[in-house]
Amino acid sequence: MSATGTGEPFTGAVVALEATHARHQLLRFRDGSIDPIPTGPATWDVGSFLTDPGGTRLVEELVRRLRRLARETGEDIDRVALTLPGTLAGHTTVMRSTRLGILEPSNVAEQFAGHGAPPCRLYHDAECLAVGEARWGCLRGEGDDPPRAKNFAYVLVDEGVGSSLFVNGEVLRGAGSAGHLGRLVVEPRGSYNRTFASRGPLEVFASRPWVSHNIVGEYLSEHGKNAADPADDSPGTPTASAFRAAVAAAAQRDWTALRIDQIAAGLTDRDPIAVTVLDDAARYVGLSINAIIAVANPPDIVLGGDLISGLPGFFEMTASYARRFAWSLAWERTTLRRAALGRRAQILGAAELLRGHFRHEPAGS
Repeated sequence: MSATGTGEPFTGAVVALEATHARHQLLRFRDGSIDPIPTGPATWDVGSFLTDPGGTRLVEELVRRLRRLARETGEDIDRVALTLPGTLAGHTTVMRSTRLGILEPSNVAEQFAGHGAPPCRLYHDAECLAVGEARWGCLRGEGDDPPRAKNFAYVLVDEGVGSSLFVNGEVLRGAGSAGHLGRLVVEPRGSYNRTFASRGPLEVFASRPWVSHNIVGEYLSEHGKNAADPADDSPGTPTASAFRAAVAAAAQRDWTALRIDQIAAGLTDRDPIAVTVLDDAARYVGLSINAIIAVANPPDIVLGGDLISGLPGFFEMTASYARRFAWSLAWERTTLRRAALGRRAQILGAAELLRGHFRHEPAGS
């Protein structure tokens, strides 16, 4: 990939952290271009390092792996970009990231410096995904060096629900916590949720773990009313679909364990449990999109994440609800788009942000 810019050349590492794994990409930043540097396996499991509320073990493992990456490639890494879910303070500190097990403020940049590691900057995953799609994906303009879209919103429906709103080419941060769309209350009469300390936030209806949880709940509720044994749908039972078998297994082990492909199988089968839960999810995401349209009316809204890309018909269901809820004049001025690059946009967007932050600084400063 190529990008315009000025400044001293440097080598950067982008690490995308997710709930179960991390991905890295080593990049060479030169005037006018960002070029990938070939490395070995770029994905690794992070589960065993999400064990302390300050994220210390995770940071130590990140530093260790980056040092090994530098040895294996013979590259001196000058800068590091971490892109991750959660609430950030500036580009240095994670205030909280439930999905990464970080439950208290953690100055990651300071920890990197304490280990003698390269300077590190933090970027929110939704912001990076938005920049990646604007620069290289569904909002890309014409020509080899397209201008970045200036005014748009990105909505991530995945392990969590988040968003980024760009105004005049800059992400809108408000007082510091703008974009946490999963916190938007869409069902104020719903039961109190201790995780979010509120009633009926969007994330408990539309994120992958909660969709899984809700499917299992519907499944057990159905069987209770029919006086049937949930074990009848266990793997190996002749009448059990693959979807029902997966749900039965999750009911006995972990209500949040259903993968996107297993949930998708329920939609493909038109299983009433899957259809009911996903219809609720689409309706509430549509309601939140209407809120964005009513408040900001961006010319483009991009929907991305595993629920959008991995569940057949979910994008269309969500768009249908958003269309019904929206004021017609505002709706006609907004285009709803499906993200084109998936999680690749996260790496590309983080690289673009890292280049932008350091284009005017010497590599060793």
